[in-house]
Amino acid sequence: MMKVLTVLEMAKMICKFKKKHGMYIHIYFPEVYDVRDVYKAAPYLLDKKHTYASFFDTEGGLLLFDTAKERDNAFAQTVGDDGPTKLNKYKGPVRVYALTIDTDGEPLNENT
Repeated sequence: MMKVLTVLEMAKMICKFKKKHGMYIHIYFPEVYDVRDVYKAAPYLLDKKHTYASFFDTEGGLLLFDTAKERDNAFAQTVGDDGPTKLNKYKGPVRVYALTIDTDGEPLNENT
């Protein structure tokens, strides 16, 4: 029997299989926004050195990192519902949910 996987289950499996540090993101777009706001809320999306394992849909996906430090730095730059962070003072309309995943496929931290 085939099992239907959730997006989170897929992300966890990819991190475990590839032995990579991961961060699942989901971008919340307001009705009116400037696409540049996405890169302000999640500036690491402009960095070509990160591996994008998979984008599950047009609003989110999984990013893979070689080290936990790189992943945690990207997480700290992510502006979610809690608003600006120490590393990112963006206060615009776009919000990005982020969930970090370790190399064993276990979820760690999430913003709200």
